[in-house]
Amino acid sequence: MQKRRLKALLWLAILAVGIVQSANATAAYSGGSGTEAAPYLISKAADWIALTNTPTDWDKHFNLTADIDFAGATLTPVGKVENSFSGVFNGNGHKVRNGIINLPTSEYTGLFGRLYMSVICNLGVENVSVSGNINVGGLVGYNAYGTITSCYATGAVSGNKYVGGLVGYNEYGTITSCYATGAVSGDQYVGNLLGCAWFGAITSCYATGAVSGNQWVGGVVGMNLSGRYSSCYWNRETTGRTTSTGGGESRTTAEMTYPYAENTYVGWDFDTVWAADTDSSVNSGYPYLRKQAFQPEGEEEEGEGETPGEGETPAEGETPAEGETPGEGETPDEGETPGEGETSTEGEAPDEGETPGEGGCCQNNKGLMAPSALKRHLLGDWLLIGVSMGALLLLARRK
Repeated sequence: MQKRRLKALLWLAILAVGIVQSANATAAYSGGSGTEAAPYLISKAADWIALTNTPTDWDKHFNLTADIDFAGATLTPVGKVENSFSGVFNGNGHKVRNGIINLPTSEYTGLFGRLYMSVICNLGVENVSVSGNINVGGLVGYNAYGTITSCYATGAVSGNKYVGGLVGYNEYGTITSCYATGAVSGDQYVGNLLGCAWFGAITSCYATGAVSGNQWVGGVVGMNLSGRYSSCYWNRETTGRTTSTGGGESRTTAEMTYPYAENTYVGWDFDTVWAADTDSSVNSGYPYLRKQAFQPEGEEEEGEGETPGEGETPAEGETPAEGETPGEGETPDEGETPGEGETSTEGEAPDEGETPGEGGCCQNNKGLMAPSALKRHLLGDWLLIGVSMGALLLLARRK
């Protein structure tokens, strides 16, 4: 009888250890553990749904390993104001397509609702229609200090304020080698690439989709508040916009499609990042992204050059000035913050000398485990130790 009890106790201890270990493991994706060395693998629609339903994983590393067709399914954003996506998502040149995000009263709407010091790269979003209220984007609703590199969006986007084909609102974010082609509509602060840019750097991007709105509407960006642009363009014929409030340069269809005009796509990397659509068979003559345009550090393909830079970082000591919220229809003075709660809520700006987006597609911007993940791991370790010690003590007493 005593031996049976001992065996039962041992089995209970083993079961408890298994429960603790499964608690540390979150969603069951197609593989990986969510670390930099072993990212979670997203290979099918079920994996993406698991990601959207598991906020505890929104500080982890992810790799997209195949194209995903949502076949018209309704989706919800990854990342919210109370729990932003702060991890790394590498699309590896794959795309997600044919989804619907319909949240007309939501304030953070997009494939990714809200980013905070995260990295999104090598990802295409095709025919994913997005509808929201404030901070609405085809890829990201609100980008706070995040890095977006070699991505594009082609779906229709609609909302009220801060509406963009790629990103609705960009706060100190870095956006490099991206484009948007879907129709964008809203009331205020509407642009085909960005709805509004509050500082940050936007480099080597273009926009071609139709844009409609009532106030502060532009080709590349609806409202630019100290955002820095380098070699960015919009098609004034297809967007229907002749201005872009200080962001980007206007071109015609003939100048932006192959053969490209000499004054267009100046300084762009057509060797490792972009490819010319010489016969209009891939992207209607516009440049398109090579499959592996953005290589994680240390993984450049043989013979290729350096990984394209991620754009400029906010100038040292440069922080948004406290200011009043502009009244409806008023022009915000440079340095003033538009309303609707656009300031970052997760914490302070990056420390002096810290580069938002540092680490590329390999790690989060600080290269450290997020506090929430660290707490979960520590709790699991202590529970595991406690169960093991308890089992050993019981065995010792029985002997």
